[in-house]
Amino acid sequence: MVDSDPEGQRSRTLVGRARERAAIGALLEGARDGTSGAVVVAGGIGVGKSSLLRDAIDAASDFRVLRVAGVESEMAFGFAGVHQLVLPFARLVDALAGPQRAALQTVLGTAHGDPPDPYLVGLAVLSLLAGAAAAQPVLVVVDEAQWLDEESLTVVSFVARRLQADRVALVVAIRTTPNSPVAFEGVRRIEVTGLDPDAALELLTAASGGAIARDVADRLVAATDGNPLALVELPDALTADQLRGAAPLPDPLPIGTRLASVFESRLRTLDEDARGLLLLASAERLGDPRLLQRAATAILHRHWDDAVAAAEKTGLVAFTPGVEFRHPLVRSAVYYSATPAQRRAAHAALAEVLDAESDADRRAWHLGAAAAEPDERIAHELETASERLRRRGGASVAAAYLWRAAELTPDQSRATDRLLEAARTELTAGRNRRAQEILDRATTTGLDLRHRGDAAWTAVLIHLVAGDVRAAGDVLARTLPDVSDTDAELALGICVAADAVALGGARLVDDATLSAVAEGTRRLCPAPHVATPLPQLLMGVAARLESGDGDAVPLLRAAVTAATEDSVRFEQGAGHHVHVVYFDTVLAAVGTLDDAGWDELTRSWVELARRAGALAALPLALGFRSWLEVLQGRFGSAASHLAEAEDLASVTGVRGLLGTPAPARVLADAWRGNEEATRTGARRMMQEAHDRGQGIAIDQAYAALTVLEIGGGRYDVALRTARRGVEHGAIGLRTIALADLVECATRCGEPDVAESVIVPLAEQAEACGTPWARGLLARSRALLATGDSADELFRAAIDELARSTIATEHARTNLLYGEWLRRARRRRDARQPLHDALEAFEAFGASRFAARAGTELAATGEHVRKRDVPSTTALTPKEAQIARLAAAGERNHEIAAQLFITTSTVEYHLRKVFVKLGVTSRTQLAQVDLPD
Repeated sequence: MVDSDPEGQRSRTLVGRARERAAIGALLEGARDGTSGAVVVAGGIGVGKSSLLRDAIDAASDFRVLRVAGVESEMAFGFAGVHQLVLPFARLVDALAGPQRAALQTVLGTAHGDPPDPYLVGLAVLSLLAGAAAAQPVLVVVDEAQWLDEESLTVVSFVARRLQADRVALVVAIRTTPNSPVAFEGVRRIEVTGLDPDAALELLTAASGGAIARDVADRLVAATDGNPLALVELPDALTADQLRGAAPLPDPLPIGTRLASVFESRLRTLDEDARGLLLLASAERLGDPRLLQRAATAILHRHWDDAVAAAEKTGLVAFTPGVEFRHPLVRSAVYYSATPAQRRAAHAALAEVLDAESDADRRAWHLGAAAAEPDERIAHELETASERLRRRGGASVAAAYLWRAAELTPDQSRATDRLLEAARTELTAGRNRRAQEILDRATTTGLDLRHRGDAAWTAVLIHLVAGDVRAAGDVLARTLPDVSDTDAELALGICVAADAVALGGARLVDDATLSAVAEGTRRLCPAPHVATPLPQLLMGVAARLESGDGDAVPLLRAAVTAATEDSVRFEQGAGHHVHVVYFDTVLAAVGTLDDAGWDELTRSWVELARRAGALAALPLALGFRSWLEVLQGRFGSAASHLAEAEDLASVTGVRGLLGTPAPARVLADAWRGNEEATRTGARRMMQEAHDRGQGIAIDQAYAALTVLEIGGGRYDVALRTARRGVEHGAIGLRTIALADLVECATRCGEPDVAESVIVPLAEQAEACGTPWARGLLARSRALLATGDSADELFRAAIDELARSTIATEHARTNLLYGEWLRRARRRRDARQPLHDALEAFEAFGASRFAARAGTELAATGEHVRKRDVPSTTALTPKEAQIARLAAAGERNHEIAAQLFITTSTVEYHLRKVFVKLGVTSRTQLAQVDLPD
């Protein structure tokens, strides 16, 4: 970036940038004091972003400084920016935790392994920086971030959001354009605009050496809108007469998006050899002079040293120690000022001198760029390189290789295969829009039967990742009949995606679509295999769609049992569909009211997502786990997991099926009696669910509203919401809604309504056969019974629910039993279940239910003492989560790895926990009654 003074000589004080320098200065002071942070310096071309970075480096003489620069031509090479960032710290890589170390070594090419998730690489980089900062504060400056490769941009964005308690400062400069990458959301942003008139005049006068007329200076300042780059470069592009005002200024001036013409005017003064040398340098990302010299022998007519001297004389480029352009815009100007034929020749020369083994990926890319017509040999090399890149975690770059391979493929069918694979690879990289664009391109060529199925699978995955279940179902309904069972991978992928639609969509997906899903699943379902529960799961979903829960439940329960008995074999059997299969299987556990299976599956899913660094899937896994934790009365743990899920969702930008807000948050608000939050949240859930076909979210919203109304004793309103939950009837929640409906109907004096739903409730509960299901059925029968029969049924319900983990329903049943006993004039007998209910509700934080239990207990003649609020409620969700892990014996680095934060951040939060709880050691912390 051009500095704010002439001849590129940087002054100690940047002209007109006091505000920006103060913000960066405060960031550096915070890092010195142990508080990490990041700031994004954003603005258009030439406003001085790079000069601010250099000023920050000057101000950080006591820091270790790392410099990363995005280069447009490097965007095709995955993790290229990460390489720049971590290589200075290579000796620290071995000290990282196992998964982080493996991910980073895979990216760096020093080890082989599965493609790492960019977010796991981000955690490794974060840990690396934190380790380096232990000895000396670290300043990371990233220039031209808009030209970082997709993976590196994701990593840097992740690190920027997670910096908190380490001596690390991160300053990022990014160009703002209509197509700027969406990154760094939530990070402090400084918008850098043109200089004010006084500062602009000062800079222009200095850049022109004072040989400029005042009226000309005023016109240039007004015309450039104070753009520093334009103000510095324009005097060199104008004649002496124009600067003195003796000749008219060109109209329009070469400013804004036309700044490239300033550089092009210099290029036109060069001879053919010098321009050819600059073109080679602009086409090769590494800037290795030795490589360029070998390639230049094919195009230069004179000696290398003479060509270098002529190129350097322009002031646009330096060739020692490495090739470095004065400004990234110069690289673009050089490259795009050449003709297509000249650019192809440059790439061909580079490919010729690159080693086919050690530089196979770069060579393949240059061959592809040099090709003027389809060539299967080059297309195959690009495809092979894409697979290597994908194994190293460069999904978005692998997709670019596949895209170019498709363009160079002579056979249309093979080209379509490569395009569809490119679309799915983009989806893996989290680039839904780009995946859809490639899919659209593939479908314009006309697809045969096999490709239609492949394209449909890709489209369904795109819709599901975006959370649009209805759109995914529409695609399935149209294409399932044509999918062949001869392609096992495609058939399995289609079936797993179809299950996600059927289980997540419920009644918001039309019957015709669900019928097509059932029929297609039965036809394509793989043969039973002991290593995976997939056949039982797939056939169970098909049975539920075709004949209801009666036939489906045994199959779904078998699938859940198989999945929980051996999670390793389950995950291996699911293959790369594992996260979608986990989603399906967890919903099967929900549908069969198998809380033990639900607990085990979500625990394994969360562990897998953490281990793999799959931060796009982890929020959904945490969302399901937090929903169960609310039902278990573990509101504190649910809040911690939800806070983590929402934090990670904001980092990745992928909420998908997690929803806004998360269902568990709304249900927890309902139990706590938070009227406004529950109603607002349920309304938003329903709107989003209707828009995207997420039928299960409708049931979750009705369930939360029913709990809210029952807690407040408004049984007439609760009756309406419970009835809607029954009518909507997504998997599993219909059973709960039936039990709620019985309670509401009996309290509203409508026993006929309650009697009418006992039969379907019994059918579903008996099919499920879990303590949770049997307990709800026994309680519902007790509410309709009298005398000794009711007493026995209530006791049976309490015993069954005590064997489950669903503490909220156990407490509700104690409350209902105590109320029944008191109304039967058995006040002494009523006290124990009411005591149990009150204690549980107070522990949960379910204030309205606790008030009901307290009122009933007082009516038995018992004195009710108000329970003190535990001091642990002062902890934030993050502090509570860290406190629980520390109390369980987890070490700081283990906690950091689980929560995708640094060890210093764990220590920072633990210090606050110790102060708030009045403890001084982990031993004391382990003795504190931390809330669930």
